[in-house]
Amino acid sequence: MRILIIEDERDVSNVLVEILEQVGFETVTAYDGAHALTQLSTTYDLVLLDLTLPFVDGETILAQLRQQSTIPVIIISAKNATTTKVELLRLGADDYITKPFDIEEVVARIESTLRRAYGPAVTRQKRYTYQTISLDEAQQLVTLANRTLALTATEYALLHLFMSQPQKIFTKENLIRSLHDDGYTGDEGTIKTHISNLRHKLQPIDAIETIRYLGYRLRPLS
Repeated sequence: MRILIIEDERDVSNVLVEILEQVGFETVTAYDGAHALTQLSTTYDLVLLDLTLPFVDGETILAQLRQQSTIPVIIISAKNATTTKVELLRLGADDYITKPFDIEEVVARIESTLRRAYGPAVTRQKRYTYQTISLDEAQQLVTLANRTLALTATEYALLHLFMSQPQKIFTKENLIRSLHDDGYTGDEGTIKTHISNLRHKLQPIDAIETIRYLGYRLRPLS
């Protein structure tokens, strides 16, 4: 699914791009309203739209978009007045998310909006990427720089957890509970060994970060 992100704050835009691409969406960015208008002739499955934009504001973009398309639009804005939300929804927005936002909520709202727009069979693509690591959930295939990695079932399950929830810190207990449905019967010491083996196979990429006293997570991209 292809998403157009119209957001003038580069840091916010970069976070949205990173997370959405990690969970399998394709993204295109526009940093001002004038550029965004030139992008609307291209086909997208959903638009994330900020309101306060240089040159052309988000309300104008939404109004123009609704004259030519029924593409789903989710507003992401720091404006939190109820009247503003109601006005934008009446103008044609499908949902409204207030900044600062929780990234997991954004992903969930996108998926919910896509299901409403295109039917219950629509889901995110089951491909996750991190630097040159790619995990294809449908094929249960992991590649590193286009080279297939031979992972054990537990190593694959661990990497899938980290890549599908890149913001989350997993304790060893979290990991044991999460792997339980896959038939995992090991303890915390065994988890540590599996992570060590996984790190070795992912070299030279240092993908898994140890958070002292807490657990592990996918290392944030700088």
